[in-house]
Amino acid sequence: MRSVRVFCVVLSLLALLFPDAIPTDIQGKLELENFQRSHNDSISDLIFLLDTSGSLWYYDYASRSAKIGFDDEKVFVNSLLSHIRISLPSTRVSVALFGTDATLDINYVSNLNANNHKCNFKKSFQALKFRSGLTNMHDAFQYAYDIIFGTLSAHKRPNQLAKTAVFVLTDGMWNRGGDPYPIAKQLKDGNIEIFSIGVTNGVNMNVMRQLATDDSHAFHYSSFTQFRELANYLRGGKYESLNIMFK
Repeated sequence: MRSVRVFCVVLSLLALLFPDAIPTDIQGKLELENFQRSHNDSISDLIFLLDTSGSLWYYDYASRSAKIGFDDEKVFVNSLLSHIRISLPSTRVSVALFGTDATLDINYVSNLNANNHKCNFKKSFQALKFRSGLTNMHDAFQYAYDIIFGTLSAHKRPNQLAKTAVFVLTDGMWNRGGDPYPIAKQLKDGNIEIFSIGVTNGVNMNVMRQLATDDSHAFHYSSFTQFRELANYLRGGKYESLNIMFK
């Protein structure tokens, strides 16, 4: 009984000394953690649409240097997938980037290969480069639609078999290619789950909520620093301070 009380005291001290170790106010934390849990060792198809537009540059006051939000987007994706098995029989992942144009850079969902596993995904994903330009979200959603229902769907597993979800990450409004909402609506009408994540105050969250499955699938972060806190939590950063204390 005494050991339990001591442990509770230690946790309380950690909450004071390391307030970010056990975050309670990060938007989407519970929803995305539940997503991780439900997709671990599951049959699922996940498509990530990542913004690479020029507005992703920002100044990080902590390091006193310019940074690119695209790198934070990659940290988030890696963190979300850190507890999800990527392989041909389990979770397959595709990634489309959108700047002035959209490109399908990784397509494990419908391009089948025995080498489509997590190790190779991480290598290919790490190699993706920032491109700058405008924000063509429409064409990125078109790739998602084509993979699931359209011209690239020949080898896509039936949605009844593979839980299918689309994630869109951006720091602002679309300004090229047209409105992505009609395609997002087609996906939602086809029972595809859509998460929309907006970072910085340049995001119109009314638009992001329209793109998402519902309001519980739309998240906003005021800065990329805050966004990284979420990524750290999903990767397991909530336990890092505990590990340091008890080593």
